[in-house]
Amino acid sequence: MMRNEVKKRVIEIASKVFEIPKYEIDENTTYGSIESWDSLNHLNLFLEIEESLGVRFSAEEISKLTSIKKIIDKILERV
Repeated sequence: MMRNEVKKRVIEIASKVFEIPKYEIDENTTYGSIESWDSLNHLNLFLEIEESLGVRFSAEEISKLTSIKKIIDKILERV
């Protein structure tokens, strides 16, 4: 998968999980920068990404991946 594809999919998933429009999310979006990105939705985001993209993350990775950019970069390492 190319970076743009992964970015698009992650933003679509984040938009769904956080219940906000896609245009409010970009690579600079971070944990806490939007109200609905709390600890519960952080886990929900990763569950959706794992299911949708077929990648797995450790608990340690999930705790460190706190921006859309970091998430995209980690996915690209795996595919």
